[in-house]
Amino acid sequence: MKKLIIFGTGDIAQLAHYYFTHDSEYEVTAFTVDRQFLDKTTFCEYPVVAFEDIVSQSP
Repeated sequence: MKKLIIFGTGDIAQLAHYYFTHDSEYEVTAFTVDRQFLDKTTFCEYPVVAFEDIVSQSP
């Protein structure tokens, strides 16, 4: 299974999470947003990581 990090923590990201979880070969592992918009640590029970740190902290 391919791992996937979704950009965003809004309605579209939640919808993407649903479709990728139920209808694809991808496994959602985290969400990411630009650091200035990082206002939560989890979304849909997955970690939210600052985009600027995604390479060093990707799950």
